[in-house]
Amino acid sequence: MTELGAPPSSDVASEPLDRPLSRWPLLRWFASSATLNVPQASAPVAFSLVALGLTGDARGGAAMILAMTLAQVVGAIPITRLGTNRSAATFLRLLVAFRTLALAAVVLCAHYQAPFALLVVFAAVAGLVNGAAFGYLRALLNHFTSASHLPRTLGIAATLNELTFVLGPVVASALGAVSPVFALLALTLLGAIPALLVPQAGKSHVEHAPHAEGSVLSPSILLWLVCAAAGSSTVAAIEIGAVALALKFGYPPTLAILFTVPL
Repeated sequence: MTELGAPPSSDVASEPLDRPLSRWPLLRWFASSATLNVPQASAPVAFSLVALGLTGDARGGAAMILAMTLAQVVGAIPITRLGTNRSAATFLRLLVAFRTLALAAVVLCAHYQAPFALLVVFAAVAGLVNGAAFGYLRALLNHFTSASHLPRTLGIAATLNELTFVLGPVVASALGAVSPVFALLALTLLGAIPALLVPQAGKSHVEHAPHAEGSVLSPSILLWLVCAAAGSSTVAAIEIGAVALALKFGYPPTLAILFTVPL
């Protein structure tokens, strides 16, 4: 379930200039991009292990992921618009900090064995800012690379993104073997790294994109969206059900990576 392939919101798009730029901010951006995805990459396994420990049913993890994903869809546009008059890097840090606090609440609820419904609620709260965070992170890239280098830069970022989605479940499974709550805490801390690393852009805020005539949802775009949703749904179904699949085939729940890593 990669996120970097999705185009940024029109509210946070800007055109990069073709000029030489420093590498250090770009390296920090790469690190921020890779770690921003850690909670979503690890959550299917981590949430399922927590649910299994609290309720005895790994399907509770799917409920938490569903809540997080639906909240991400609902919050993407309105939360993106909240930051249009603010510094893009600063607003991104605020979004990551907000998500970290929400995930920390999930960790505390799991540790103190609070009602499972609370874990679902806080997972949804954490997901609210994910869509906007991806958009702002993508928009910031325009300040750290030239137009001619943008395709290669996005290719590197996509590769790191896939690496995160491979290693995230592995780390969650390994730490979950020690303690599911500890695994959840680890992904929370790793997901907070962009708040510390994301570089400051030169502009005080990201400008609105120029208005375009006609409908955004043309038949060709709708077809592309349907195809993208179909492919993502297949991947998501296996990732979210990885722990349940492991149990179904008689494996320990931490061997859910047998299904996620090959995928």
